[in-house]
Amino acid sequence: MGLDTALRRMSRREFCRLAVTAGLSALAPFPQGRLPYLPQPRPRTRRTLFFPQAAKDGLGFYVSDDDEASFLSAFDELGGAAVLGYPIGRRYTAEDVIYQPFQMMLLTWDADQGKARPAPLLDVLHDKGLDGKLKERFRIPGVSIRKTKDIPVNQLLQEFYEEYGSESVFGRATSELEGSTPFSVQRFQDAVLQIWTADVKNMPSKGSVVPVTVGTYAREFGVYPQEALVPEMPGKGRLGRRVARYAADDIVRRGDPSQPYIYLTIDDCWDPLQVETALDIAAKEDIRLTFFPIGNILSDAPELWQRAVAEGHEIENHTQTHRWLDGLPEEQIVWEIQAQHTTLEEVLGSSYEQHFLRPPGGRGIFNYDPRILRICRQLGYKVAMWSADSRGYRFYPRTDSYALSQTLQNVLGALSDGAIVLQHALDTDIAVLPDIVDAAKEQGLAPITMTDGME
Repeated sequence: MGLDTALRRMSRREFCRLAVTAGLSALAPFPQGRLPYLPQPRPRTRRTLFFPQAAKDGLGFYVSDDDEASFLSAFDELGGAAVLGYPIGRRYTAEDVIYQPFQMMLLTWDADQGKARPAPLLDVLHDKGLDGKLKERFRIPGVSIRKTKDIPVNQLLQEFYEEYGSESVFGRATSELEGSTPFSVQRFQDAVLQIWTADVKNMPSKGSVVPVTVGTYAREFGVYPQEALVPEMPGKGRLGRRVARYAADDIVRRGDPSQPYIYLTIDDCWDPLQVETALDIAAKEDIRLTFFPIGNILSDAPELWQRAVAEGHEIENHTQTHRWLDGLPEEQIVWEIQAQHTTLEEVLGSSYEQHFLRPPGGRGIFNYDPRILRICRQLGYKVAMWSADSRGYRFYPRTDSYALSQTLQNVLGALSDGAIVLQHALDTDIAVLPDIVDAAKEQGLAPITMTDGME
């Protein structure tokens, strides 16, 4: 497997090198064979969203799913704005392959696989002889003389790298980690990851890992055709009326994209004060939330969970102790799920039907473990993932303007019909909850529980 994959990556780089030599201003297609970043293919849908964040004067760019390609689904699944940034150009075609540029990556449509994937943008910049400018202007290291397969992902970046899809998303490491204060960076084939090593005002906090805006740098270097960079007017967009049809799969990543509902989900729930605040906000705004609490904290505040059920909210399963399920024997996985459900019914004083399990950290789904799905089917659960992650936990316990702004933007860019929003019952996340609700209502989206929208 390793050698086969390496040969295929080599073929892709050679193909790109030939394309650049031929004078193309965009990337060449890469062949089949790269490991998919999803365990199951998504059904093709028809929907579109307008993103004004990377343009001026109310203009922006559409990202769509349609009969031609599905870039919006890839945006959701790859981590949204937190991983790709916002679109900086329109969809365009080069050498019969469809692309769309984002601030941090370039997506390409793999017609054979029916998926949009990150393209090897850094490989192409290298082949165009731009490593020196990347180093001088943006502190991005050049390609290492070591063989790509021999360069490890730096341990400081490992969690972020694995959480968002590893090699299938970022490609292989092509440099060592370089830099010192206030940040260090490591180069990959498809992206550049940066870790902040010091606290700087109005910048990511120390220890934060963020992708570098290499998609924007590529725009400066003329990689994309000029016509793709002309901003669009807001309006109905590429598709006009949304006509998608949806049936929830065993792994649920979003609700029905043809209906104006979203699902605000709150995980862990260690802090009863934040749970209470979330319930107060929900009561004021007349919305419904879906909670995924850990079982062993439910008895700390039984009145809160009784109130949640009485007010129409949903309480689903996040295991009893928050252990990563992919590292457990099967009997322990079953216990984690059943113990949380039993504890919940004890706290509520009555039977309670659950429908969804959210594995801690998404483990067993991101790094696919077929046992998780099989056990969930046996116990009557579907696996609840998400299409938007606030990532507010990375700023905990901060509630300064930068932390709140970044947390909010991680959600707003991905709000659309059927979106499942992941938050945690922490200061940063709950502080922006009213703003998320306001933004949803402005778009005509109603927050409801997952079961209400998916039965």
